[in-house]
This record gives sequence, structure tokens and C-alpha cells, in this order.
Amino acid sequence: MNAKTSYSHEPFSFTIVDTEVSSTNKNAGKFPSWKGGYLMASKRSTPMVTLSALQNITKVHFKHGATGSQRGWKLEAKGAGDADWVTLSNGPAEPITGADVDVDVNKTNCQLRFTNLTTNQNAYLFELVIYGKVDMSSKPVLGSFKANGTAFTAATASKNRLMARCKPRLTFQKSSKWCRRPTL
Repeated sequence: MNAKTSYSHEPFSFTIVDTEVSSTNKNAGKFPSWKGGYLMASKRSTPMVTLSALQNITKVHFKHGATGSQRGWKLEAKGAGDADWVTLSNGPAEPITGADVDVDVNKTNCQLRFTNLTTNQNAYLFELVIYGKVDMSSKPVLGSFKANGTAFTAATASKNRLMARCKPRLTFQKSSKWCRRPTL
């Protein structure tokens, strides 16, 4: 699955292995408060969700759940200078109905990988938010604007080369496609 980040328009992709993509909550009995879709790891040793490298990742937020104790998703990262994958989070989903996890990453040229903590049980990934630094001067979102009767262009404003943080949010919609909904 291929997409582009908002603001910097950086291309990225997800590789999904032995993991079901559901646009709706098919397990409302176990996850009654979750209204969206999810990724469900199969009961095998190989379920994996890998995100291609992004230029900068500062923090990751994800919500995961399970249908029993000691289950969930493990998060790993591999950035510039890392010889192998580095475990960022390997705690089970507690509560099992949906646990929020926030992890500092602070890596450049960074890939993310989720694997199943308990390979003979399902794990559910409900939400993923990736934070990173974005150079807004390279590809301005706003072409021009007028303030107090004075016209400004993004080319002039971007000379300041400000760094901004963006918060791309990946959600599941009923069409079973990934959607990026940026919020600041």
C-alpha cells in the first residue's frame, strides 16, 4: 500500500503480512468502544506490518488490543546507524479492550515494524499516529495569501526555512483504504 505524507509529500508504503485489514469493527463484543476498523494479526509466527523509511520520526502513538491477556503488538524501529531492529515497545495491551502507547523514537531515515507478541493469538491495531519534523520551506502548502491589504507569497515566506511538527493520522474508512488525516 503506497501513500504520501501531508505537507512534505514524502512517499511511503506499508507492507502487510499475515494480517487482516478490516474497515469496520467485526469484534464489537470484545471492543465495544472502538468505532473504526483495525489490523488483526493472524495466529501465526509471521504477522508483520512494516512502514518504509521516513526522513524523520520523533514519536509514535498507537492503540492496540487483544481478546485475552499477554497479547498485543510489538513495535520496532530501524533508523540511520542502527545495525538491526530496535525494540521500542513490547508490552501487552492493558486494558485488552484498547491500550494507548506513546513511544519516543527520535530517528532519521527510520522504518517501523509491528509484530505479534503472542504468535498463536490475534492482536489488534486500532490506531497509528506518527510524529516527525517537517521542513515546511521545501514544499509550501499555501501558495499566497492577503493580510491587511498586503499580498504575500509562500516563496517569500518560506525563506525563513521554519521547521514544523506534523501529526499524520492513519485511520481506516469504510472503503478499506488507508486515509491520512493530518492534525496539528
